[in-house]
Amino acid sequence: MQLSLRLPLVHDFAVPGRGAPAGIRPGHDGAVYGLHSERRAHGGADVVVTEVHDGAVAAEMRLSTDNHFDIAQPLPRGELLLVSARTSRGAGGQLEPNATVFDAAGRPLRSFVLGDGIEDVQTCPDGAIWVSYFDEGVLGTGEFGEPVGRSGLVRWSPGGDLEYEFCPPPGEDMVIDCYALNAVHAREAWLSYYAPFSIVRVHDDHPVAVWPGSVGGITSLARAGRRAVCQDAYADTGHFHLVDLSEGEPARVVGELRLESDDGAPLQRTWTVGRGSRLTIVDGTRCFAIDVRDVPDQAWR
Repeated sequence: MQLSLRLPLVHDFAVPGRGAPAGIRPGHDGAVYGLHSERRAHGGADVVVTEVHDGAVAAEMRLSTDNHFDIAQPLPRGELLLVSARTSRGAGGQLEPNATVFDAAGRPLRSFVLGDGIEDVQTCPDGAIWVSYFDEGVLGTGEFGEPVGRSGLVRWSPGGDLEYEFCPPPGEDMVIDCYALNAVHAREAWLSYYAPFSIVRVHDDHPVAVWPGSVGGITSLARAGRRAVCQDAYADTGHFHLVDLSEGEPARVVGELRLESDDGAPLQRTWTVGRGSRLTIVDGTRCFAIDVRDVPDQAWR
């Protein structure tokens, strides 16, 4: 069964004079964080982080830094984590930090290395930082030695200490490229990776459930119970899979979902990411969201 749903606009991050956002990501707190670069009058540029709650701008933070950042995520005590997907070596041969934590006033507190080739970053209420890596972060480029992200998925402390590296369950291949990440909390995350695009649940630092790859190239997933909405990298624009994740059985596509903007146009899926049961879809500068629990029951039959 195929169902079409029109989604209300969460927020349009287009701001005159700022250009396209460098990144738009949902946080664990239900907010969506947009990153812009804004040129200073006398040279250089500031990073402007816009925090949107319930469709309205809740806060805007201007950071005086010459570093480039792609992702913003909230940390406890009003702190904000900014991350660049790439890093480089400094004059001494060490990796340059590509993550910086700022306080609520915009002052930098600490910086650390999260590795090169970052696909996504998702923080949790206690400050845990889940980081997934694409192929260059896993396999390396020959420039940085042993890749920090060689496992494909790493959990870090709020201070940048490595706490956990993913190890595939028996019978599953190693991660080459972590396509999808959904961090539920510090003890639980879901992922799907190339290859073979199985869906894996990690709990208490162990992969405790696996649904063999039969859905396709999953690049995002949101779930509630055994129901999941997944984006397939190879599906048509605006189309998503409705997937049954019954324990002990392969993942099974039970329906198709066509997501549209409020004017009926199919969403272009610039970027999609799942946090818990909520799937956030970024279409250019516009942000939309759907909760798995809001998909009508008849669509799953």
